[in-house]
Amino acid sequence: MKFLPLVWRNLMRKKTRTVFTLLAVLCTFLLFGFLMAVRQGFVTGARLPGADVIFTIAKSGGNQGMPQSYGDRIAAVAGVADVMRIGGGGFYFQTRKNSIGVGAVESKGLFRMFPELNVPHEQRETWMHDRIGAIVRDDIAKRFGWNVGDHVPLLSYEHPGKTLEVNIDGIQDTHTGSIHVGFGQIYVHFDYLSTWTGDDSVGAFVERAANPAQTSAVAQRINAVLANSTVPSKSVPMQAMVQSAISRFGDIGAIAIAIAIAALIGMLIVTANTMAQSVRERVAELAAMRALGFTRLQLIWLVLGESLCLTAVGGLIGLGLAWLTTVLLGPAFSKTVPGLYFSPVVIAVGVGLIVLLSLIAALSPSVRAVRLQVGSALGVR
Repeated sequence: MKFLPLVWRNLMRKKTRTVFTLLAVLCTFLLFGFLMAVRQGFVTGARLPGADVIFTIAKSGGNQGMPQSYGDRIAAVAGVADVMRIGGGGFYFQTRKNSIGVGAVESKGLFRMFPELNVPHEQRETWMHDRIGAIVRDDIAKRFGWNVGDHVPLLSYEHPGKTLEVNIDGIQDTHTGSIHVGFGQIYVHFDYLSTWTGDDSVGAFVERAANPAQTSAVAQRINAVLANSTVPSKSVPMQAMVQSAISRFGDIGAIAIAIAIAALIGMLIVTANTMAQSVRERVAELAAMRALGFTRLQLIWLVLGESLCLTAVGGLIGLGLAWLTTVLLGPAFSKTVPGLYFSPVVIAVGVGLIVLLSLIAALSPSVRAVRLQVGSALGVR
């Protein structure tokens, strides 16, 4: 700490160079933080349920629904342990830019199918006994400032002028070991939404296989039973969907990491060059300091302090701006990257990189300062 004033004065010798170096560091860590948040968003989006879950939808896709009678036929298939109807629709809160995907699920079926959903027990019970109750993901609740007990009106894209009234009975924690079901950002009761819309068709059926090892075989049996139905459908093990999603998201994550690494290498070159120039310009001063009694270790700490100060100021501001950008742009990216999240891990890795890169940038200048010959540097013969 006693060298801090000296470090700061050395950095301010060439203000323009210092400012541009700080900007380079800031932009690098801003890019790094945001790319890691985007990568986390895709990874979170791929955290879907496990190996014994099957998903049945209409082959035509789109908004075509299936008859409710399919549920009884699927339940009779050998190896099917449970069946749940799901539906949903596009809604918004207050203004159209506040889009919310509403998933309609069966109250008891949701937690039978997905006991891993991280919702407190008392909130589950309240929701199951509240006809207009809703469970909302924590990121959506935070975005709109909703709390448990709030009464919220949602407006429909498909039914202009109609309002879906819901009570916020529970908030799902999506950041502490929970899964992302992927049926919506807010869950309401299937019967409530179907009555509200006047459409009792089913958007999809979710099945759980009695034996996880037989999931693919059960999916094939369901396909065979519904093969000649009025609305052609297809059943796919959700684990296969997960693997497909992870493979796509993995490519995006690898690209994000590659871009971040390239930016960090560029920043390291700029910072190292700045430190090298700074030490070259002060050879005589460093020699004088050695003559006055400064040790080699003290000179190393001085150079390292300059590099760390330069990198830390720009890096921490950049990480802060990345966090702010994630918070501000999260709602706009909610459909494309539903799990956009600036995690504490990103902060920890960012701080570690700040320290590591500052050490690397100061390595060569420190060696030069240590090997300095006092007499030659001061022009003494």
